[in-house]
Parts: sequence; structure tokens; C-alpha cells
Amino acid sequence: MEENETSNEPIRVGDVVQYYSPIHVAGDPRGLRRATVLAIDPKKDNPLVLDNAEYISSDTNVKRIKVMSGGELVDHQAYFDLFLDSNWSRRAELPLLTQ
Repeated sequence: MEENETSNEPIRVGDVVQYYSPIHVAGDPRGLRRATVLAIDPKKDNPLVLDNAEYISSDTNVKRIKVMSGGELVDHQAYFDLFLDSNWSRRAELPLLTQ
């Protein structure tokens, strides 16, 4: 997959995501966060409900680092940056950007 090429890979409840907190400059290690997705509501400006209670807007880049598979949390084998945007479907499939 080429850089900036997109793919539809879903974020699901139970997945663990990594992102930079919007209160920090991107790349600042103090802002690096990991959180478990508790719920997804694509109609909201902040579509992911996270276990750390932090709000991230729909334009935040997130990376899935662990995924639910067969009822178990496992390491995500392909590391992609997920970009939340207004074009994602109601099934919460998000376009992926490779690193």
C-alpha cells in the first residue's frame, strides 16, 4: 500500500488505539496516549468513546495497536495510522493511511 493510500479497516469496540492528545503538539512524547475504545458514534464530533475519558476529534490520527479477535485482545499485526474523518461509514470503517 502506498503512503497516503487509503483502505477501509474498521475500528471496533475493544480495540486499543494510540494517538497524540490534542492538548499537546503532535510528536511531543508527553501527549502520547493509549486507550481502549468503549463505544463508537459516527454522528458525533468526537466519534470514539475512550476508557481514559479523553475526547479526540474526528480529525485526529489514531493507530490501532491491539484488536479484538475471537473475543481476545491481540497485537495488531499491521500498523496503520487511522484518520477519522467525516466520510467514514456508520459501521465505523475508517480510511487508513500507511506510515
